Amino acid sequence: MHFAQWARMSVGVIATLLLDLLNSYAGWAAVGRSEVSGSGTGSGTGSGALLAAVALGTMSFNICLLSTSYGLASGLDTLLPAAHGSLEPAAARRAVRSTALVLLLAWLPLGALCMCGPAVLRGLGQPPALAEAAGRFARALALAAGPPLVLLTVQRKVINAAGGSWPPLLAGLLGAAAQAWLLYAAFWGCHSGGGAQGSCELGPVLARVFKLLGWHAERERYLAAALGKAAYGAAAAAFSGAYLLLSRDAVCPFGCCLTCAPSSSSSSSSSSSSSSSSGEGGHGRGCCGGESARR
Repeated sequence: MHFAQWARMSVGVIATLLLDLLNSYAGWAAVGRSEVSGSGTGSGTGSGALLAAVALGTMSFNICLLSTSYGLASGLDTLLPAAHGSLEPAAARRAVRSTALVLLLAWLPLGALCMCGPAVLRGLGQPPALAEAAGRFARALALAAGPPLVLLTVQRKVINAAGGSWPPLLAGLLGAAAQAWLLYAAFWGCHSGGGAQGSCELGPVLARVFKLLGWHAERERYLAAALGKAAYGAAAAAFSGAYLLLSRDAVCPFGCCLTCAPSSSSSSSSSSSSSSSSGEGGHGRGCCGGESARR
């Protein structure tokens, strides 16, 4: 029985973490293959310059912003299960709000550092062309992928603390599908331009996005890998938010415990015990009932 519970929790968590790792490799693979074939990059030289820029930009983004944000949010791994176990959703909500405030304050200097990526990389001795390309990629990641990925991290901690490991995995699969579609549309599914180097044109939707962002459709096609990572985070965060809303999680900012009126003080001890039993799984209904009974 204990092994079954462990497997039910760990398999979903491990698979979700693997999806998080694979979304970066998917972007690298798309840029590397398109650079060799010339599809979407216009080069076809196989020099690896754009792949090096994407890898260096991703590392810069992870060090400057994403890994630091994950570390600042790691305190929720202790605070949220403790709050769920003691049926105190108010304490869990305070922990989430405090973490959000810390992340916001940390993002101001860290985001500024990431936005100055080209200058920082040049100062670290990188070649000017590589520093410019990698810095632009890190900037694109910070603006497009950073917010949904950090939001997704907090949502996962809330869901995992409530005893759920499979909803984050489903969210990750949906995010991976969204990323795969975008990468295919940007690097392989575009319309052939008939050029000698195998260049191709973006579809109307991506072409409009590139024009809105001020990116060149050919020279800066590698930045679509940052949009793919953003699509992964946005789709997974949207699914996780819908799950929290539909499950009426007590910690979720739009869960029932922030809007419903507490029950009367004449709540019986039986309702308290029933809410404790339903709160064992950590779902919002149990926590909401537990809070009302404790009040």
